[in-house]
Amino acid sequence: MGLTATGDADLLLVGSKPIGEPVAWAGLFVMNHRDGVLAAYDDDIEGRMGHIPIEIIRA
Repeated sequence: MGLTATGDADLLLVGSKPIGEPVAWAGLFVMNHRDGVLAAYDDDIEGRMGHIPIEIIRA
């Protein structure tokens, strides 16, 4: 595998051993089943995921 950046770039590479469980994902959410992903979207839209102040995100 090769990777070339033409400007400033950040890379996050994550790996692990297989857990032997189903995986469903969409956008930022990763769960074991599609219903869990949909519930996470609902929680996010309804504001039940908490809030990260923009100052922390830009740090």
